[in-house]
Amino acid sequence: MRWIALFLLMLMLPFDSPAQEQETGELVVAYGLFDLRKHTIPDIRMEYRSGRKMGAVRPIAGAMLTTQRSNYVYLGVNYDLALTQILTISLNVAAGAYHRGAGKELGGLLEFRSGIDVWIQWNPRIWMGWSFHHLSNASIYSYNPGVETLMYSLSIRDLF
Repeated sequence: MRWIALFLLMLMLPFDSPAQEQETGELVVAYGLFDLRKHTIPDIRMEYRSGRKMGAVRPIAGAMLTTQRSNYVYLGVNYDLALTQILTISLNVAAGAYHRGAGKELGGLLEFRSGIDVWIQWNPRIWMGWSFHHLSNASIYSYNPGVETLMYSLSIRDLF
């Protein structure tokens, strides 16, 4: 249920943040660690963040793949908060489908992701950052171990 509260909070955030002025989409590619608490393995992620806003948030769509062939595809929303001209924090929530592959059992097909990204501008089109996300089923299934991911991310803007 925390993901619902985070989503509602994001909708109530101010609409006039400088980071909200983005008009073009961006592609995020990330590499990092899946399941920080127990059996940590490498994973990769690719995500599209729309330039169009729905209130204070932007739609996102993405996919994640681990080295044990677990995968997760999702849709959600993202809120950007510019702290300075070169430092931005992004909050995001998503819902999606998880396939275990040879990896960790998360309890069911429907899983929710919530997280935070910290971005530093490298040049006008490239931002570098770190992403931390929690992935779980919000206890809609009887088994809900949840996992955390920590990833190094690159955001390529003005592509779309």
